[in-house]
This record gives sequence, C-alpha cells and structure tokens, in this order.
Amino acid sequence: MKSADIHKRLGKAIRKSRLRLDISQQELAKRAGLHRTYISDLERGTRNISVCSVGKIAEALEIPIGDLFDFSYEQPVQPAAVRNLSLPVPHFPLGHQIQP
Repeated sequence: MKSADIHKRLGKAIRKSRLRLDISQQELAKRAGLHRTYISDLERGTRNISVCSVGKIAEALEIPIGDLFDFSYEQPVQPAAVRNLSLPVPHFPLGHQIQP
C-alpha cells in the first residue's frame, strides 16, 4: 500500500469518527490540542502524521488507536444531524395516481 493511500484512508477514518461524534474540525482540534488546519489536512490525506498526534486524535475521538487503522469497514457515514433526520412519507389513497 502506498503512503498516499494510507494518508487518505487514515484521513477518512478520522473524519468518519469525528462525524460520529457530531463535532467540528475546530472542536476535534481543541480536544486533541492540535490546530484546525492540521486536522483538515489530515482528513484530506495531504499531511503526514506522527504517532503522538494519532494518539491525541484517538483520545479526542474517544476510540482506540487501532480503530483509525481499521480500513475494513470503509463505508460512508453521515453526520448525526442527517442520520437523525426523519422525512415525512407521503400517503396516497388507494388507486390515487401521481401526476408528473
């Protein structure tokens, strides 16, 4: 695996975990003691990360460090606000035809 691929995958894992907590990059940076632009760069996979920073981010995300490197579940995640959004389902009387 190329290092660029690892950076991208790690960035996706950080973003996914951050969205699960429904926190901003600014909030994650504050919790981890890092700069917001550093978090942004990491999530985009454009920055190299130290082991110490991985530990700080994992702690701020309230997850084990290993979870950030578990790429087996790479599924998109929606922010909590979208996940909890419930849209009304229209109900039509039996035999009703919807006009285009």
